Amino acid sequence: MIETIHTSAPGLTDIVRSANDNAEVVRSGGYSNPGEQACICRDTGNGFIAFFPSNNSVQQDYYLCMDYSQARDLVLALSHFQRELGFNAPLIGAQHPHRADGYRAGTQTRD
Repeated sequence: MIETIHTSAPGLTDIVRSANDNAEVVRSGGYSNPGEQACICRDTGNGFIAFFPSNNSVQQDYYLCMDYSQARDLVLALSHFQRELGFNAPLIGAQHPHRADGYRAGTQTRD
């Protein structure tokens, strides 16, 4: 299993865990219910099924099914909103692509 830690303002931390054809986003520091699953995504071999559990009694679970082309198009479209989605914050531990001095900001990955 690979675990990646993402931070965003204001001090929210999400953990992405992935193994085989599955990935999940788990809420961590800064959220009211750390440890809660936010999204579970499965590669079906034909595309993806993303499951968003409600985690409460007032909302329903939500599913999103996409083939590979639709998923790619969605990622491209959402990349336009990366700042609004919190991806402008440094992610812990990722190698800066333009620095040779080993500077790390971004994503922290653990096996």
